[in-house]
Amino acid sequence: MMVQRPPQMLTRAPTLGVLTDWLEGEYQSPVVGGMVEAARESGANLVFFTSCMLRVPLRLGERHNVVYDLARSEGIDGLVLLAGTLANHLGLEDLARYCERYRPRPMCSVAAELDGMTGILVDGEPALREGIQHLVEDHKSRRIAFVGGPEGNSEARDRLRTYGEVLTSYGLRPADSFVATGDFQYESGVDAVRVLLDERGVTFDAIVSANDQMALGVIDALRVRNIRVPQDVAIIGFDDISEARYCTPPLTTIRQPLRQQGRLAVEVLLQRLRGERVDDALVPPTELVVRRSCGCYSDGRRVSMTSSLTPPLTRPGTELTVDDVLRLRRSQILEAMREPVGGLPDGIPEGWEESLLDALTAELRGAPASFAERVNTLLSETTGSGATGSPWQPALSALHRELMPCIASDPIMCSRAEDLFQEARVLVGEAVEDAQAQHRLMIERRTRALSQAADILSAAFDLESLGKALRECLLRLGVPSAYLVSRTAGFWLVHRAPRVYGAACPMGQFPPGRDTSAR
Repeated sequence: MMVQRPPQMLTRAPTLGVLTDWLEGEYQSPVVGGMVEAARESGANLVFFTSCMLRVPLRLGERHNVVYDLARSEGIDGLVLLAGTLANHLGLEDLARYCERYRPRPMCSVAAELDGMTGILVDGEPALREGIQHLVEDHKSRRIAFVGGPEGNSEARDRLRTYGEVLTSYGLRPADSFVATGDFQYESGVDAVRVLLDERGVTFDAIVSANDQMALGVIDALRVRNIRVPQDVAIIGFDDISEARYCTPPLTTIRQPLRQQGRLAVEVLLQRLRGERVDDALVPPTELVVRRSCGCYSDGRRVSMTSSLTPPLTRPGTELTVDDVLRLRRSQILEAMREPVGGLPDGIPEGWEESLLDALTAELRGAPASFAERVNTLLSETTGSGATGSPWQPALSALHRELMPCIASDPIMCSRAEDLFQEARVLVGEAVEDAQAQHRLMIERRTRALSQAADILSAAFDLESLGKALRECLLRLGVPSAYLVSRTAGFWLVHRAPRVYGAACPMGQFPPGRDTSAR
């Protein structure tokens, strides 16, 4: 047990400092939100110190260190470190040495264990183990790849170890070529797919990602290659950030209590400032959240591949069977379905209405479940082309309106049809909500990228460091090339920055400037 007794009890509201690499990230934001909640409830003050010093691998001097040095102020009574992200490029040992300058203030570390301070840790092994077992046992995955985090991150190492142990226990020990290393950023998930497929030629039926941001990059990179998720490759992430729920398809992931971690960090420091006993480590639980990216529906239940529907019954004495009526009314039903959709959305194949009707009638006759899967496919093709799923709601309504009178003579079939239509409406509603959320999250992601770029560029103090910073920023912003214009001795010089993809020379080593002064 760790005991901290300050020299004297505070007679004012305590002020806690928070050292973080970022405030707006999908991981950092909920942790920070939990800190704010706990501080407000306890009457404590929070001061946030945020910088790219330990986040950016460029190492643009020590200019950003001054921000963290401010945390040594006498007005700061204790410090919370978001060590899980701060140590990504620095490493835990170097981070621990760096934090010695803040002694004797009490400190608390979030997501990493550092000597001399309480750690708010996450034991993700049980839930991650359950997730990988779910892939193997329920979805029959056998070739499972892994996208890991930075080597200096202890959580990334633990998740890689768990991945290897679980697969080995099933006799599926993966080769080293199945493991790609990332940095917990979206772009490294995209790059991991390129490494696995193009450089190593690996074939896989599932990918486990060490965090959600990389998993989202993996999904988008697979989509560009026309590899379907989850039909071709199942995906599991880790964290359960807000974007995991609204991506297409929604991401199966390991939920860690991010907001609770922030609350615990503040509560621990306040306890230590009061001289109370505090555990060396606090470990809130994690849980597996099953969604569609692994092949399950959003309610967590796997879709049965066999139908329990009894053969349809027809009333004695009727002149036409249900099949007869459906055959006679087929053209009218299809026409009614096409009318509200209008122009065919990009990516939707001709004959979609026939395939949807056939899937529904086949399932009503007792065939394996296929109607909801067909609706899902149409929704994926629609949202993949940049449209929303909203046109499918009136199409389903038209199908319902025209079909139900045709099967009115069979109450069992009518009941089953209503259940299937309700399930389809839920899927469409979720798709529309997801598309709207995706648009919002895309804007937020671009805003974060621009903000990070401004942060990085502000540390550039000469042409060489500016070139290196531009290389990092342009990669994040998707800009293939740029011109840098500078004025020297009355002349405007234009330096062309090499293309960041397949560049012949490193960004920052510009070709000689060209005199473009006005004549």
